[in-house]
Amino acid sequence: MGLAAARKAITYVLGNALIAVEMTRYVPAVGLYVPLRVSVEAPDATRVIVTYDLPSATVAQFGSSEVDQVAANLDEKLEELIGSAVGLAQHPASGG
Repeated sequence: MGLAAARKAITYVLGNALIAVEMTRYVPAVGLYVPLRVSVEAPDATRVIVTYDLPSATVAQFGSSEVDQVAANLDEKLEELIGSAVGLAQHPASGG
């Protein structure tokens, strides 16, 4: 694939300011990792690639049990959201 070939891609920035405030209250540097980012790429007409970091993985470096607990909840929410979106893409609603 040459440089001229266009790939469809978008990056989403997702977040809840209240959750970010809760996390940065414990460790201000966590602000480097919130809001979350999700990249969605369609390299061709038959595939979609979703790329993201789990919040718990990115904030584990800070060693804060409070931040880790909030991040673990975010992991669940993010994976549920992406799983739901993938399910919708695999089974689109029929227009009636």
